[in-house]
Amino acid sequence: AVVSTQSTGALMNSYVDHGLDNGDRNVLGQRTRNDVDRRLRAKYRLKQGIWLYQLNKSNKANPNPALDTLPYFREAKELDEQWYKSWHHWAMMNLHAAQPEKLKSLKDEYRDIDVKINQLQSGSLRMNNLDLDDDDEDYEFEDDEDIDSDDEEVLDDSIIRLPDPGPPQEVTTREISPHGDESDRELQEEIQELTRIRENLGQQLKHKFALIRASVAGFIESITLSLDTNLLQDILRLLTLWFTHGSNPDVNQVLKQGIMRIPIKTWIQVIPQLIARIDIPERSVRELIHQVIKDVGREHPQALIYPLSVAKKSGEGNREIYASELLKLMREHTPQIVEEGTMFSNELIRIAISWNEQWHEALEKASTIWYNENNAKGMFEILSPMHKMINPEQDNPAAVLTDLEKSFNNANGRDLADAYELCKRYQQSDDPKDKEKKMLQVWDCYFKVYKKTQATISQLNTVRLEDGSPILLNEARDMDLAVPGTYDPGQQVIKIHSIKPSVGIIKSKQRPRKLSMMGSDGKTYTFLLKGNEDLRQDERAMQLFGLVNSLLAHSQTTSQQNLCVQRYSVIPLSPNSGLSGWRPHGDTLHLLIKEHRERRKVTPTLETKLCNNFCLCYEKLPLMMKIEVFEEVLKLTKGEDLADILYQKSPSAEVWFERRKNYTLSHAVMSMVGYILGLGDRHPSNIMMDRKTGNLIHCDFGECFDVSRDREKYPEKIPFRLTRMMQKAMEVTGIHGTYTLTCNDVMEVLRTNENSILAVLETFVYDPLINWRLVQVEDMAEEGIDHSEGRHYDAKYTNMKALEILQKVKKKLTGYDDITDQFLDVKDQVQSLIKQATATENLCQLYMGWCPFW
Repeated sequence: AVVSTQSTGALMNSYVDHGLDNGDRNVLGQRTRNDVDRRLRAKYRLKQGIWLYQLNKSNKANPNPALDTLPYFREAKELDEQWYKSWHHWAMMNLHAAQPEKLKSLKDEYRDIDVKINQLQSGSLRMNNLDLDDDDEDYEFEDDEDIDSDDEEVLDDSIIRLPDPGPPQEVTTREISPHGDESDRELQEEIQELTRIRENLGQQLKHKFALIRASVAGFIESITLSLDTNLLQDILRLLTLWFTHGSNPDVNQVLKQGIMRIPIKTWIQVIPQLIARIDIPERSVRELIHQVIKDVGREHPQALIYPLSVAKKSGEGNREIYASELLKLMREHTPQIVEEGTMFSNELIRIAISWNEQWHEALEKASTIWYNENNAKGMFEILSPMHKMINPEQDNPAAVLTDLEKSFNNANGRDLADAYELCKRYQQSDDPKDKEKKMLQVWDCYFKVYKKTQATISQLNTVRLEDGSPILLNEARDMDLAVPGTYDPGQQVIKIHSIKPSVGIIKSKQRPRKLSMMGSDGKTYTFLLKGNEDLRQDERAMQLFGLVNSLLAHSQTTSQQNLCVQRYSVIPLSPNSGLSGWRPHGDTLHLLIKEHRERRKVTPTLETKLCNNFCLCYEKLPLMMKIEVFEEVLKLTKGEDLADILYQKSPSAEVWFERRKNYTLSHAVMSMVGYILGLGDRHPSNIMMDRKTGNLIHCDFGECFDVSRDREKYPEKIPFRLTRMMQKAMEVTGIHGTYTLTCNDVMEVLRTNENSILAVLETFVYDPLINWRLVQVEDMAEEGIDHSEGRHYDAKYTNMKALEILQKVKKKLTGYDDITDQFLDVKDQVQSLIKQATATENLCQLYMGWCPFW
């Protein structure tokens, strides 16, 4: 029988209101001391609380759905103190009841009223003072000093100390003078009313902080009891409360007592979040973070050496200082690992991007700033550090140049020295004509360097460690340092045995290096060494994918299909370089299609050329004409390249069938996960295919949280990549079979585990090392916020953007559809997303380099 929603609600209400029947109560009463019975009662109370919360949420008139559920969850955790679920739900319900999103507005309102009371009191005192008789001249008002001291306490940003509840505070003003008028009496009444409101707000804040303390304590208990599948979401929730409210003395005390009970290895998986906050302004929070990092460094130095090395190279004052102090403490008990880690990290950065490449890129940027903007100051800001870089002996007399660096100086040193001298003369000159002449001479010198670096770069295919980093070649042998990305506290440490003497250079825009090293287990580990790329956001994305894989593995529906997001190790080495795991059989879709077409004597950019034949200014066409041209190009081409590649590279029909199935499943999983993450920039060079398995592997996660959708130029209107070529490579049913069914299953898992996904993304978007990426310069200009300091944006604005992004993600996880402005079930939501991803009017507006025709 099908039970209607109304009758289900009535049934839930009945259980919540009345609980067990009398017979059940008698049985429970006879066996209250039985452990099994206590667990049963705990489950019953937990279910009651969950049902009540669901009912309250459906009642929009209820301002706080979680508040009256707390007694049920309290009883559940008291009945079974060793049950993870009871503690987890107790923590979550206290967090929901505290409504932290409203806490800031309450603090602001409390602060504003307190300031207003002080201002009114000061005004009242001045007015009464004017009316004093001569014999009252010696009367002293000492309350102003008290008001100021109290004000300093209350005005603290976190409002960690609130007035103790008690009798109403007396208004600190003199009685109304006999000469006072009606306005003075009204002023006193206003002060009394505001004082009452302030006391009420103070009580609300105290209550909310009590709920937060209970939530923190609950999460600490749940972490100590949790299985691996639940650990990450709970510890990330704890970190969010810790970083946000840890300056409150009571909350801080709970944290100090509870954190020491959490196993130290638990912190390893959230080291990126801890390192990101080592310079947090609140001292009590910062000291506790440092204590946890010290404990991790003492027991698991291999897990901490790379993240701390990155922080030390951040170039940000306090962060750099604290990271250096923590490394110094680690050096006291594991000096060999710290020395090796520092050397290894520095030398990898040295070969990640050569001086030729750095100068080539710097000169391109500087020329753009000068010739397009006529901005000499901006040009010098880019080039001055470069001149300092090629003369390291000025700061460090012991600095030794490699053969490649010496070769660069021999080829370009004279021209760069001349250019630097001319730049100084330009800055000293006051004559406009002379300045113009000097700048022309400057760029004559720089242009010579640019041409020479360009020629050198085009000829460079490998870097020999003997030339690029002799230290790495000679000293990186039989190290105590673990192979990057392999450390597991429960397994034997795989140490670096040696580095292969030749490093390959991949022919792509960023020219990453292919680096191989031999581990102590006899295996070869290969990495992509990237320069000029910040991999910290990729690292956080892999953290999210790890949680998603755990959720998929523990879902009955998805575990049977072995669904997962393809991951690889990511190890940042500095704010603009790092290592990522090499996929030995992975090729980008762009490379696969390019090679396939070249073998068939077909131009790789066939669709673009056809488009240009129809119209030379396609990007400037109105939407309707774009659609027409786009559809005509699709008619003239088949778009079966990817399907042909899968078929032709398979040795047998069985292998082909298996690879095609893997391709479809992996594409479906990443489509849904990418949509929730707001992942953009999915052009064919950012998606790889494993030639052995057919699985799709995504890389470059620089544009998350719908940044690409919101950008001013070429905004992406599609939720994920599902072009014609991607569809034709699927099974015979195309997107209407396995792909859609898998999307439904994955979206169901993601929506069911909404809280877990939000826990990861919350730390993601509030991370001070990451959230600057979320800010659009145009948005800041509209808000009147100065963005001249690069990425060090206004914290208030970035937090506002972070909250906005979390709301968007929450809507996605509840099925909200932007187009229809409705909340959809899973199947309808997936169908709507597929429709958006395949709509011609969306695809035709994309940038040509995104290859929408493919």
